[in-house]
Amino acid sequence: MIVRALFSLLITALSVTAISPNPFEVVPEFPLRSGPQPDGSGGHYACSESNFTGHCQYYVAKFGECHNYEHAQWKRWTSLSPNEGIYCWFFNNGDCFGKHLELKHPGTRNLRGLRFDNMAVSWKCWKLGT
Repeated sequence: MIVRALFSLLITALSVTAISPNPFEVVPEFPLRSGPQPDGSGGHYACSESNFTGHCQYYVAKFGECHNYEHAQWKRWTSLSPNEGIYCWFFNNGDCFGKHLELKHPGTRNLRGLRFDNMAVSWKCWKLGT
């Protein structure tokens, strides 16, 4: 009887859990923004924890312009995701200097594997193909 109740509970839990067809794909819970905008800007999501969790923010800027994160956000990000059709360089120093990491959509859910965890201080993005 207990086994049957546990099995029933497990089946119920699985039926309400969204299962991605790709077990390595993480589908962020934040609303996805569209790709490059007509005004020549685009954006990216940045989250403080892996798998696009923790504190998350969306940043948008004109293509080709360097931007520093707010000082309180320096070296804080673990997940980064440029919008579709955009690629970005993330720098470990302000004003887009120093070591950089290039990402395009869908980005990465864990910068630790790329040895860039908690290192981003500034960024610059472009439309793919430019």
